[in-house]
Amino acid sequence: MNPVMARLLEAGWGWAAGFKAIVTTGVAAGLWFGRGHLLVRRTGVAFLVLFAAIAAYQVIDLGAA
Repeated sequence: MNPVMARLLEAGWGWAAGFKAIVTTGVAAGLWFGRGHLLVRRTGVAFLVLFAAIAAYQVIDLGAA
């Protein structure tokens, strides 16, 4: 469903993992340096909740398989 990750996975797991690591590090750095702003903190918390919900869904879905 994700065309970017699909192409990276076709090139190999290393490319996909590297891309994910770079994006994650960039987002974390942005949140860290912007942590003084209320909007950044609230957005960070919202994305953390969203990530936790997606992770829980995937774990439950894998358990059902």
